[in-house]
Amino acid sequence: MAWVAIAIVVAAGTIGVRHTLPPGVVPRDAPTGQFSAERAMDHVRRIAAAPHPAGSPQHAVVRDYLVIELASLGMSVSVQSGAGRTTVDSQSTIALHNIVARRAGVGTGPALLLLAHYDAARVAPGAGDDASGVAAILETLRAIGPAPLQNDLLVVFTDGEELGLLGAQLLMRHPLARTVGLVLNFDARGNSGPSFLFQTSPGNAALIREVARVATDPRANSLAGEVYRRLPNDTDLSVFLREASGVHALNFAFVDGLTAYHTAADTPDALDQRSLQHHGSWALALTKHFGQLDLTTLDAPDAIYFSAPLVGLVYYPVSWALPLSIAVAVGVVVVVLVGARRGTLSGLGLAAGAGGMIVTATVAGLMAYVGWHVLRNSSPTIETSRSFFLVFAALAVVIGVGALSRAARRFGPAELAVASLALWAGLGVAAAVAMPGATWLVTWPAAFALAGVASATRPGAWGPVRIAMVALSAVPAMVLVPPIVWQLQVAMTNRVAFICTIVTALLVWLIAAPLAGTFRALQGTVHSCAPVVAPPIHGTSS
Repeated sequence: MAWVAIAIVVAAGTIGVRHTLPPGVVPRDAPTGQFSAERAMDHVRRIAAAPHPAGSPQHAVVRDYLVIELASLGMSVSVQSGAGRTTVDSQSTIALHNIVARRAGVGTGPALLLLAHYDAARVAPGAGDDASGVAAILETLRAIGPAPLQNDLLVVFTDGEELGLLGAQLLMRHPLARTVGLVLNFDARGNSGPSFLFQTSPGNAALIREVARVATDPRANSLAGEVYRRLPNDTDLSVFLREASGVHALNFAFVDGLTAYHTAADTPDALDQRSLQHHGSWALALTKHFGQLDLTTLDAPDAIYFSAPLVGLVYYPVSWALPLSIAVAVGVVVVVLVGARRGTLSGLGLAAGAGGMIVTATVAGLMAYVGWHVLRNSSPTIETSRSFFLVFAALAVVIGVGALSRAARRFGPAELAVASLALWAGLGVAAAVAMPGATWLVTWPAAFALAGVASATRPGAWGPVRIAMVALSAVPAMVLVPPIVWQLQVAMTNRVAFICTIVTALLVWLIAAPLAGTFRALQGTVHSCAPVVAPPIHGTSS
């Protein structure tokens, strides 16, 4: 049964890691109503055939192509011209040309706007940033067909985004901007990875509820929104959120493949078509859904939300954050008191668990921190190297598992897990106060781990059912945490590798109950026919 427990933990981790990958590509010969990345790539190759910064002759070629394509898809097309001052040189002005397309709906409510920018950085062909967003919208229009939706459908390809969101600022002066009820923006910071819903407008509970109903392969969580809100980053959507009162918004991007970002390497051949497919999966499903929905019904409080493999998009009111976090923290206290009374938790065992966790996290974090500072000046690619991060994450796992294996020879599984469980529960309470959108990442893994620790504190034999139940308590942690650790490294590069490594070490100790129980079983300490009792309260081993 011990091997079954190991299999459960490994399988959960594998499912979690696979959640960091975009979906597979739909081929060109798929039914016409489906989004196909292979078909959308025809647009990417035309748009990103060469660098086309705003104001360049090639940029005009791209603009003409897009106008023709939109018209062929049954859209009424115009070009909004103006000028803007660049953020590179506030004294310089540049001519701007937004491409504005509209298809009238059968209703009279607010319009749905699909938004992407068609300019590129100076030397970049811009396949990922942002031909992918433009192509996703064009293929979505083709898949939807010419029939009108309930709402007006607007498509805007902005100019001058790379020079300071100039096209988006110009768009706000267009009369159609005042008709918008919901904006879906598609962008990229790289050329691969899943398309992530990383930002919403405030008051997103109704938006997220509707997204959850139709998204086929969502990648989204409220932690990303909390983090992005605190970063000095902007997209075209930032202009809408600042200047358009009452407009709802969803922002999508893929962020892997940073080495290609704003460089000559951002070519169509280098673009991961799976990322384009994921962009299109969002665009098609949400356009069809929100195009028929009354967009005046989307006002609501904020929600906490996260996507999980095999489950989809989970969401609940932000008002639940603090009560749930407090409930888990109180549960930890109750388990400790009950375990101490039963004699299955000892002071020495709890100290061993706390010490092992602290030492593992400290050593692993220091190794990654020192390694980064030693190597960053000698290797120009170390900042984005996945191998660097994976090596130190693996070391964190090896150190943690090794320490747990040795400690499990003397101390009970519950004793070794309590300190980490208490830390995660405390982080949940702190997050509920300071950053509620982040609470799901600590509260739910801690809640299930708490159930496992509670089972492990019961005296008596560890039969197959008990071992399996304790192993299952690790599933949420293994499914939810590794993808976020990976995504944090992708988004922030190896500058935060030491943080990711520390979290990896803490994850090992959060699931200490099933791991230590398994080690004891493999070492012959735990048998289904023999009682397994942790050291008594005075600290001697059982």
